[in-house]
Amino acid sequence: MNKVVMISTAFVALAGGSAFAADMPLKAPAAVYSWTGCYIGGNAGADLATAKFSSVPNAAFIAGAAFGAPEAASEQAKSAATIHRTGPTFGGGIGCNYQTSIWVFGVETDINFTDIGKRVIRGPFPRVPDSLGFTWEDRFKSDFFGTVRGRVGVLATPTSLLYVTGGLAYKDVSFTEALDFPGFAGFRYEGSNSKTKTGWAAGGGWEFVLGGPWSAKIEYLHIDVGSLSAFAHQNSNPAGANGWTHTVRLTEDVARFGINYRLGGP
Repeated sequence: MNKVVMISTAFVALAGGSAFAADMPLKAPAAVYSWTGCYIGGNAGADLATAKFSSVPNAAFIAGAAFGAPEAASEQAKSAATIHRTGPTFGGGIGCNYQTSIWVFGVETDINFTDIGKRVIRGPFPRVPDSLGFTWEDRFKSDFFGTVRGRVGVLATPTSLLYVTGGLAYKDVSFTEALDFPGFAGFRYEGSNSKTKTGWAAGGGWEFVLGGPWSAKIEYLHIDVGSLSAFAHQNSNPAGANGWTHTVRLTEDVARFGINYRLGGP
């Protein structure tokens, strides 16, 4: 009799516990983060500009030089110079992503302001075959750059994205280069040009979710917009035939930190 009572009591306890468990609310599964959607953002960082200068004399200059080709060659050899300058950069952009499995594909455009420029006077150098001194003056300036790029990324975790990026770049470039003979007025060959140039940008980065619609990124970009040239007449004879063609090639390496705000998506 006691065994029957014990078994009955255990059965009632189990049945009651099961009913109580059935009445408890179930916890919803955690939502899986999706990168699909559009965003806006801002960034700030450092910009290392590299300006490579070179100059070439024309045939009229070589023919009119006091010592002909040897003199022109000695001056041209000293025209080549590479100048570096680092400055701040900041800007903003907008983009959209599409996620499929662990892959994220996107497109992004941004515009950024910089304050990069430098002026250098090199020399005096001894002219060949005599020792008459000459100098080279190099100057460049850039105030902004922008990009329109594609992005391809792979998820390291559901909220951490490693990506590569590349596409169109554009930036303003202004420069001056001059061959000068200190102490001899009228023999300066100065050329200048200013233009918004187009080229390419490529790089990569890491973007990670901060929480809610916010994410942060660390990014590197290399920007190359090609060369810009200017012809320089002798300053005392601007209508003359003799002169130099001055050229600068400007590239930039950008390291920056950014914050993005997600506008929406699934």
